[in-house]
Amino acid sequence: MTRMGRPKRYSKDLADEICFLIAQGNSMRKVAAMEKMPCGQTIFSWFRDYPDFLEQYTRAKEESADSDQDKLDEIAEKVLTGEYEPQPARVAADIIKWSASKKKPKKYGDRQQIEHSGKIGLSDLTDNELAQKLEDLENNED
Repeated sequence: MTRMGRPKRYSKDLADEICFLIAQGNSMRKVAAMEKMPCGQTIFSWFRDYPDFLEQYTRAKEESADSDQDKLDEIAEKVLTGEYEPQPARVAADIIKWSASKKKPKKYGDRQQIEHSGKIGLSDLTDNELAQKLEDLENNED
């Protein structure tokens, strides 16, 4: 009698499937709960044992931010058609936006702009500091 349990042996095909599911927006918990998938503890041990798998998983997790964006589009459509109530949808959308901003901050994170309003120039230097700068420049030319 053959018993079909959770796989414990690492294989490239299984790693690819796990990462595909993660990139599609599934959580590690959901993937580990799926039939014919290893438990979460096994997957985490593979991260330690197979650095290429950890790197592949990390990329898949980042890619899942794009799946989050698809979820936001779906929520917006369902709010507009009256299928979802706006306020609970807003809460869900905020959580999804936050998640995407952490997974892929350059694409989905808040843009920060830094402005400098002060002057930095030679006019801010004392006479002694200016003389030292001039001497340093003259010495570097030789």
